[in-house]
Amino acid sequence: MECPPAYLKMVSLCEINRKKLLLLIIYVDHYQPRLGSITSMLYEVFEIKPFKRNYNSVFAQIANILYRYSITENPINLRLRFTLCMQEFFDELPESQWNLKDPKFLKQSEEFAIAKFREWILERIT
Repeated sequence: MECPPAYLKMVSLCEINRKKLLLLIIYVDHYQPRLGSITSMLYEVFEIKPFKRNYNSVFAQIANILYRYSITENPINLRLRFTLCMQEFFDELPESQWNLKDPKFLKQSEEFAIAKFREWILERIT
């Protein structure tokens, strides 16, 4: 007895949804804690006064975390990628709106860059 085409479509949709659910479970259980640690490391480094920040050690730690997922990245390249994420923030605003002496504006740019960097890492992992 053959299955009708509508039934086969429904079964294949269920299979796709099951795979998406499985990927979501894997993401939440496995990747989310590590991404949270990456995000917290970046937030912590920006809490330090600019001339005392140790970007090299933070991006080396991030590279080690990514290496666990078979993603080999040089810490210098990660730092450059983060700088490009920061640049996206400034590219979206006209230069006349840049207020580089305002701590709130700088904090907003840092948060934007962290969010973009996190998205980039997620794309690489999944």
